[in-house]
Amino acid sequence: MANKKVSQQLLILEHKLERQSDTIKNIQENVDNASKYQDLRQDVLKSQESTINRWLSVIGIVLMVFGAYGFFVVKDKIKVFDKLVKESESVLAVTKTHSKNAKKYEEEAKVSAATAKKLANPEVKLTKKTEQEVKKSGTKLQKLMLKIRQEDYKTAIDLWKYFIGHAYYENDKKYLSPGYFNLGYSYYKEGYYKKAIDALKKVIEIKPDSPEAYNNIGTVYIELKEYQEAIKAYEKAIEIKPDFHEAYYNMGGAYNKLKEYQKAIDACKEAIKIKPDYHEAYYNKGTVYIKLKEYQKAIVAFKKAIKIKPDFYEACTNMGGAYSKLKKYRKAIKAYEKAIKIKPGYYEAHYSMGLAYIKLFELQLIQTQDFDQDLVQKFNMYDNADTTTKIFKMLTIFKSINNGTQVAGWQQAFSQKYQGVLEWNHWEWSNIEKWINSKPNDEKKQALQSALEFFKAQYNPL
Repeated sequence: MANKKVSQQLLILEHKLERQSDTIKNIQENVDNASKYQDLRQDVLKSQESTINRWLSVIGIVLMVFGAYGFFVVKDKIKVFDKLVKESESVLAVTKTHSKNAKKYEEEAKVSAATAKKLANPEVKLTKKTEQEVKKSGTKLQKLMLKIRQEDYKTAIDLWKYFIGHAYYENDKKYLSPGYFNLGYSYYKEGYYKKAIDALKKVIEIKPDSPEAYNNIGTVYIELKEYQEAIKAYEKAIEIKPDFHEAYYNMGGAYNKLKEYQKAIDACKEAIKIKPDYHEAYYNKGTVYIKLKEYQKAIVAFKKAIKIKPDFYEACTNMGGAYSKLKKYRKAIKAYEKAIKIKPGYYEAHYSMGLAYIKLFELQLIQTQDFDQDLVQKFNMYDNADTTTKIFKMLTIFKSINNGTQVAGWQQAFSQKYQGVLEWNHWEWSNIEKWINSKPNDEKKQALQSALEFFKAQYNPL
């Protein structure tokens, strides 16, 4: 009777331990979803399962020898089993706690993952709310990415080194590639180009099919003025990822540096085929067309870039330059005005517009012997450079001499007001000289020639 009772107790214990084992296995599946606690799961659960299996084996042995040792021996074993159950329950409680923490970590990772794409894409501007979210609950990798976005590259270099070292220590290879990639980018931004290439080559050792790593290597080679090496890197990136529009675009930049302009245009065209709204590629194509003196094609390219990105003030400015080369100065002025409207303090647009005005006034002087007063009024409205103002004053004096209205003593007045110096690399005398030489030989022509000699003596190119 006693033996039967003991056997029943042992069976109950055995079933209880089996349930504990099943429970721990279920927890194992939950913990398995959270990478942060993977090592804990392997160390704790494996150890406890082994312990439980060992004690279950002991139960079988006890049952086999029960008849030999008798009731009192079994009673002692029951005490041991009770202790084991308590230990198992304690381990189960700890494991449940870790499981809760793992779920919490997993939820945080999901929340932070919503900002991961924004962090990885430099074209996306981060809001303060997003930055606060990353600082509060982002993963270590995301926090490092935030530092990169904030352009704290010196700090980022040290943090990426730590990140890589930690990945080696934990034998967590999946973090080595992004670690070296971002370390290379940080080195690049700080001007450590050789180190940047070394870090990016590490990425390729770990992940040979990384087109982004090859693309970034090409960009670093451009900074080192090793344009052929850059092209090889871009070609490798395209080989891995044929629709990599950025690699085509960058390769076009390398060909441009080598003055292989047609290849540069072809590369930009390939980029546009892949990404039709690629305004930067249209812009670069336009700048190359200007170098080829194909100004009308350049204008078409700049117009497409502006259509895609209406606030593209650099494209507006360069389009103005193309119009100026075609001597379409009014259209050039409109293009510069648009650039200034987008970015009022853009010096290049102001300077180039002043040049366009002067060229237009010169053309009007030669063709009509006068200036469009509406244009003069608009010209005076802008804060033109001192040099531009001097050139306009010179043209005004030529006009007055030609019309017979210039008063005596203007040379002294000009020298006193403008210190007698004209400074401008873009000015050419040939058009004025041809205009004066076309005049009949009279006192007016002599006065114009005298003025020309005076101004040439004052001219001092920058």
